[in-house]
Amino acid sequence: MSLSLQPLREVKSLLLKSLSMSLSLQPLREVKSLLLKRCPCAIIPHGPLLRRLTWAKEKNWTVAQLSKVLFSDESKFSISFGNQGPRVWRKGGEAHSPSCLKSSVKFPQSVMIWGAMSSAGVGPLCFLKTKVTASVYQEILDHFILPSSDQLFEDADFIFQQDLAPAHTAKSTKSC
Repeated sequence: MSLSLQPLREVKSLLLKSLSMSLSLQPLREVKSLLLKRCPCAIIPHGPLLRRLTWAKEKNWTVAQLSKVLFSDESKFSISFGNQGPRVWRKGGEAHSPSCLKSSVKFPQSVMIWGAMSSAGVGPLCFLKTKVTASVYQEILDHFILPSSDQLFEDADFIFQQDLAPAHTAKSTKSC
C-alpha cells in the first residue's frame, strides 16, 4: 500500500500513533514533502492499450525505422483561464464570499493548433480558425505537411502518421 495516496490522518495513525498533527508533519517538511494534488495524466483504457501494444510488437520497428515517421495532430488550447485558477485560504462559511469566488466563462476562448514532428525536428505550427473538416485538413496537408516533409526529410522516404479523426479518414482526404 502506498502511503502517498493516503490522507494525512491515516498516515499518522499508521506510523505515528501518539504524535500531534504538527509533529506528524515535521518529518515531511524536513524532506520538503508537500501535500499536493495528483498530477493529471492520460489514462488509456485496457482495450486500446492492448491494441497499441500488439501493434507495436507486430511492427517491432528499429530506431532507424521510427526515425522516418512524421507525426501529425491538432489540439485545442483554452486561452481564457488556467484550468484551476488561483487558490484562496478561507474559513468555513466563506465559500460564497466575493473574495473567495473565481469568475468563469461559459464558452472560454480557445485556439486550435496543428503541428507535425519527427526525430529530425518539428514543422511549423498552423493556427486554425475553424473546425477541422476534411477540406480544412486537406489544405493543411498541402500547405504544411508537404513543406514540413521537404524540410525534415529532404528527398528521403518517410512515413506519415496521423490519428483516425474523421477529417483524416474521409474518402476525399484519402484520395488526395
